[in-house]
Amino acid sequence: MTKFSYSDYLSQFRHTGRKCSHVQPREERDSRRGGGTSEPEGADPVIFAIRRGDAEAVSRFAATSGDILLRENKDGWLPLHDAAHYGQTECLKVLLRAHPGSVDKRTLQEQTALLLAVTREHMPCVQFLLESGADPDICSNNKDTPLYRACELEKVDMVGILLSFGATVNQRCGQGWTALHEAVSRDNTEICETLVRAGATINPPNTYSIAPLTLAAQRGLMRTLSYLIDKGADVNMHTCDGVTALHEASKNGHKEAVALLLAKNADANKPTKLGLLPLHEAAQRGHHEIVSLLVSVTSRATLRHSWITPLHLAAEHDRHDVAAVLLKAGVDVNATLAHGHSIRYADGRATALYFAAASGGTKTVEVLLNAGANLSLDPISPVLMAARRGCVSTTSLLL
Repeated sequence: MTKFSYSDYLSQFRHTGRKCSHVQPREERDSRRGGGTSEPEGADPVIFAIRRGDAEAVSRFAATSGDILLRENKDGWLPLHDAAHYGQTECLKVLLRAHPGSVDKRTLQEQTALLLAVTREHMPCVQFLLESGADPDICSNNKDTPLYRACELEKVDMVGILLSFGATVNQRCGQGWTALHEAVSRDNTEICETLVRAGATINPPNTYSIAPLTLAAQRGLMRTLSYLIDKGADVNMHTCDGVTALHEASKNGHKEAVALLLAKNADANKPTKLGLLPLHEAAQRGHHEIVSLLVSVTSRATLRHSWITPLHLAAEHDRHDVAAVLLKAGVDVNATLAHGHSIRYADGRATALYFAAASGGTKTVEVLLNAGANLSLDPISPVLMAARRGCVSTTSLLL
């Protein structure tokens, strides 16, 4: 029933365990490529020499026809890009001696030799390119920087050397995502610490105001969640829709994360723009253990100002375990929706009992009846609703 406007975006984030989208090897894209030790017919002799790691041959090309080293293929790749892609450091040295100004040349996808070397995890090439003046902040057309890619690959040594050569630690990539966001998504506290020591902002909101802490809570990444809190991350920072880390942890069933956030003074009474509290989120999704943690710290006054109760949401989704926890905590079994919200439903439903009957939640109906639910508070009888649905077991309970 509840759906935040940013959730589709959040689901598109890079998630832990996703393989890095490496650059497609050039030999798969370029008809000039060939395999084996002999040069295929029609192959580019410079590229073939680079693939073999034959720096002497590349030197001869540089001496006899230097311009050939600046010839692009259909994807905008220079021999420099191939050398970085294949990890041929000695060939890189020859190419940059011949054309030192080409170090930051980009492909048609805005990839630099440095980004290609990082993507292929060729540390010697990365170091040489940086020492040769490569700009560590140039991003590709999808806004990935070498630093971001190194975090994605969880290469601590590459992260360190990029930062030592001046990579901007807080540079924003696609959708405002920073290197710290990526390191957190990998639950890699070592890289997080490297970034923070280099000046990474702890609470950098992305385009949708989602901070690294929110991401860690959403995924239940306890190491990075604890790390960020210890470093002073704001546990009550919210997104553009008013969603906090506690909302995300509660919604996604991460009990340890909820407990940690509450212990660090996360506010359980901050509603989203839809007026929902973390308790609503946990109740709707059936996380009864989290409901037990939240119900004691959730203000009854705040709940009364919500347009719907957690019990209604539990009933609607047949979360009978949650309903039992809420009722044991003293929630009013006969609480009704405000008239302004009841009339949004064609049947004018008002009680949790009716919600349960309408959704076919037999077990929840039984829990509510045992707690004293009143059958006469809705415009249409819950019995009639259950009968219309053809739910014999629920109808029998209600009669």
